[in-house]
Amino acid sequence: MAYDRLYRPLRTSVTIPSTEGALQGTYLTTTTYNASGTVSGVGYPKAGDLAANTVTYTYEDGTQRPIKVSGPLNLTATTNYSYTGKPLQYVMSANGGKTAYENNTYQWGTQRLATSAVGRQDVTGSDQNNTYTYDEAGNVLSVSDTSRSGTDNQCFGYDYLGRLTEAWAQSTTGCATTPSTSALGGPAPYWTSYSYDKVGNRLTETQHATTSGAPDTERSYHYPDPGTAQPHKLNSVDTTTGTVKSTDSFGYDTGATPTPGYWATAPPRPWTGTSRAISPRSPNPSRAAATRSPSTCTTRTAPV
Repeated sequence: MAYDRLYRPLRTSVTIPSTEGALQGTYLTTTTYNASGTVSGVGYPKAGDLAANTVTYTYEDGTQRPIKVSGPLNLTATTNYSYTGKPLQYVMSANGGKTAYENNTYQWGTQRLATSAVGRQDVTGSDQNNTYTYDEAGNVLSVSDTSRSGTDNQCFGYDYLGRLTEAWAQSTTGCATTPSTSALGGPAPYWTSYSYDKVGNRLTETQHATTSGAPDTERSYHYPDPGTAQPHKLNSVDTTTGTVKSTDSFGYDTGATPTPGYWATAPPRPWTGTSRAISPRSPNPSRAAATRSPSTCTTRTAPV
């Protein structure tokens, strides 16, 4: 709605139509700038029970790195950096009360994150205290959380191309050489294995049972034969748990976009596949190998 001489937005609005009920209306946001071009503050409109408020930003002289954010109810957050620009500490508080903090350390040389601890003022121990280990290529090998509630150690294995092949959790620091049901532990134990074809498409995903005698759940991914049209599109996924098998099948338009379809025996549901090949609890999803799975489920056969 309004711009300054440098064509930066000073006022912007979002209009929600009346069909959205109580959300309807026009919401105006304002932005101010420092002489350096950094954002000085953002004013947010009233929305529902939330009052209008302004968030302001403070920057470090010279580097212009953000060092403080101030908001309504005297909410403040500050950041301290290392000489190499890595965030060492975040401190958060409200109304001048007790603080919550996060402290980070980094490996010498590589500057990879080594530890990250979250705690609260006057509370013994840590809410979360992660230690990270890596291989020489920089892949995360383990994330060990030793907090006041116990130990949760996640371990990861990769193939020669850096694709994730194993991910599991155990209740002791250090990782077993080979994952097994007996090695699993911690507050949320899991063990998932992945395999791939020569071009990187995911072939299988096996969610191993966390208790002895329980069945694994394996998902097998199927693609067109090499040399055929669209050889990397996903045709179907078979999910097998014990003796129960079900299949998700996919159809595509001419642009290789999944077309909508219907369950054979139940209402439609979204495709639950994930582009991440590691547990949602993992801190390093960007390194996960991924298949080119579609985002919409089209058909589903009844379990057999």
